Amino acid sequence: MNKAPIAAKTNRMIGGDSPSVYLERLQRREKLTPQRLDQILSTHVVDPVALRADDFDAFFTARQAALLSRIAKAMGKVISGEVASVSDQTAGTGPDEIEAEVDEDTTEDGVVPGFGPNGSDGNGQAPQDLSQFVRAVLQRRGVPQGQKDLYKALAKAGDQGVPRDELPVRLGWTPYELSGVLGALGKRIHGTEGSEAVAKALGLGPDITLFIDIRNLGGRSYWRLREEVRQVLSEEGLI
Repeated sequence: MNKAPIAAKTNRMIGGDSPSVYLERLQRREKLTPQRLDQILSTHVVDPVALRADDFDAFFTARQAALLSRIAKAMGKVISGEVASVSDQTAGTGPDEIEAEVDEDTTEDGVVPGFGPNGSDGNGQAPQDLSQFVRAVLQRRGVPQGQKDLYKALAKAGDQGVPRDELPVRLGWTPYELSGVLGALGKRIHGTEGSEAVAKALGLGPDITLFIDIRNLGGRSYWRLREEVRQVLSEEGLI
């Protein structure tokens, strides 16, 4: 999960520094804007927000879910990978919640019910903005209880957000349980048609960062719901 093809010159430039350090150095050396570098990182299925925040757990969870989702969609079947095996170690987040995200919400051709090819709905209308996309994600076959609890905890944290390392404590979960729920959420988001188009328009990855704003403040990774997500969750009665 923590590998990507890069040039030997780039690898030497990275050295043993943290991402927040070497990404700045890479931008200066190659004369890249942060936005352009983030776009490049996204082509490697890397969440640039988590990477820049040196949040390895968030980076690993998001990339793991995105890669497994792509593999599952290409194979046309559910796969049992690291996300499922990690969650098996927990009491509240078993493989049913995670593996069901790939197949039970999609038709045989891999399209989410209610949406046609390229993320369009039955009338050929694709999600035009984040709010519309969030609603499409939520209106798949039921929202697992773990994701409901996560939404409520993030909503309760408000605009300030919650430090990522405190999130499992507030939820009464183990870190493994949190990773399982985040992995399932990432699969659900990436598996919804239109995810990549909406992510590209926002300069984000087609992963949990479409729902969760991750910021590095004082050396800590703070998580909060995006305003559009919070609004839709409220309208849907989930928070």
